[in-house]
Amino acid sequence: MCDEIPDEKMSSKSSDIQLKLDLDDYIYSEVIDNPPLNEEFVINEKGIIGYVKPFCKHCYSRNVVKWNYTTRDWINDDFEGTVKVQRYKCKKCGRTSQTEFKGQYEPYCNISEELKEKAIKTKELNWSSLRDISEYYYIFNNLKLSHETVRKSLIVIKNNYIRYDTPKLSGYFGYDAQWLKIEKTWYYRHVLFDLYHHIPIAELLTDEENIPIVYDFIKQNIEQKDRIAIVTDLKIGYEDVMKELGFKRHQLCVFHLKLNINKLIKTEIRKLKVKYTQKLTKIYENESSEFIENEVETLLKKDKKEIGYYQQLFYYLFKERTYFKAYHI
Repeated sequence: MCDEIPDEKMSSKSSDIQLKLDLDDYIYSEVIDNPPLNEEFVINEKGIIGYVKPFCKHCYSRNVVKWNYTTRDWINDDFEGTVKVQRYKCKKCGRTSQTEFKGQYEPYCNISEELKEKAIKTKELNWSSLRDISEYYYIFNNLKLSHETVRKSLIVIKNNYIRYDTPKLSGYFGYDAQWLKIEKTWYYRHVLFDLYHHIPIAELLTDEENIPIVYDFIKQNIEQKDRIAIVTDLKIGYEDVMKELGFKRHQLCVFHLKLNINKLIKTEIRKLKVKYTQKLTKIYENESSEFIENEVETLLKKDKKEIGYYQQLFYYLFKERTYFKAYHI
């Protein structure tokens, strides 16, 4: 049985939305006499989507009552907006649950399985950028999806793992791990690229980053015969991992090297600023703090100019393709 209790403070962000659940499209204003969306779901006169045959997801009893509703933000091929989803309370176990849409939307995920699958296939087809895929959705589906939404559709996949269909690997790879925030939760995103073909090989989301995870991720996605060279950042431990995996060469990323150099330079400039401020404060005891700051900045300009010259000279070394050219800079 399924009795209905009065809705409490029911509200919705939208009362005129269109949604798609496998078979047909419906608009709330056109809903009459509780038409079924398909064999499993029905939408009532208030625009709330529920089960045709309600049950408790905890004990599977059908002895449940309707228990208000919740809202979910949905994105699929035809619709982007908010829908109202029926909640239930079980008279047998006393627990509450809500309508779930298995095979169409994962729990706590607002991107449809179909949309995620299309994003993966599009990326595999021509290795499009996230922004390009966003444009495709707008052109063919009239959906204005941000590149961030597309990114989520690519990575919120079964077991948080993607293995792309790739051509024959070149043997030259790049690996990186980045912080990534999804639905207010931070994850580590591990990414492998084929540097020669300019294509991704695999992506993995984990709650933590450690050497065993890095080792297993690379080992599973690059065969021994293909391990010629790999580029990583400067994190301690990567060198040992790449040696154990049998790469003939492990190169540190020039970009991350530059980042570290910039951090060191900023640290040294801050030290100089403190040193100059202390020295000039003693010399100009009767001067204002604004005067001291201006004098310090004048001294720092000279230092920054000299440091900048050698910094650029150092960067030029990494732009040269041969040792001979770098030696004669």
